[in-house]
Amino acid sequence: PSKPAHLEFFLPIGSNAFMVDLARHIEDYAARLPLVASCRIHSLAGISPSTLQGAVENLSLKANGVGVIAVDHPRTRNILRELVEAGIRLVTLVSDVPAAPRSAYVGIDNRVAGRTAALLMGRFLGGRSGHLAMVVGSRSYRGHEEREMGFRSVLSEEFPNLTIS
Repeated sequence: PSKPAHLEFFLPIGSNAFMVDLARHIEDYAARLPLVASCRIHSLAGISPSTLQGAVENLSLKANGVGVIAVDHPRTRNILRELVEAGIRLVTLVSDVPAAPRSAYVGIDNRVAGRTAALLMGRFLGGRSGHLAMVVGSRSYRGHEEREMGFRSVLSEEFPNLTIS
């Protein structure tokens, strides 16, 4: 039989309502699972690799699973690789870090999300021409880059009358 897991999550919470809700749902769900012995959320003050490094240094010695929302950066990948080499199972959340030796990615297909947004935008505009403004949270997140790529590709393929200024 499996032994109960000690899970830790590293989330850049701040004042972001999505991140606050995600942390709350993780804690609520973990409390109901018999195979979760403990669940700890580390609220990160930012998204830099150095912020993640500082938080990882506070990782519980009994942790055997880590969930993380992190930027795709060489230093981040090294931090995540070191966790896995220490025997900790790693799951990336919301925005993937595919070059990290993770067990899984939990989140949407961000490129498809961007494509869907562009398709809806183009259809709602009903064939009109014009300039669009794009708001990107942070290009440091791979997921945000993928959404932008998906959005731009559908605009160029399906709606050449629309441009991003």
